Amino acid sequence: MLMSARILAVLHWFMATGTTARLSVTSVPMSTALVLS
Repeated sequence: MLMSARILAVLHWFMATGTTARLSVTSVPMSTALVLS
């Protein structure tokens, strides 16, 4: 549940930042999520 919530939060943040920003910073939040999970 916690992991799913994190993924949803990250996806929501991605949409908020916009497509270009999302593509340029995809690896950072993903790696962070893996570390925190």
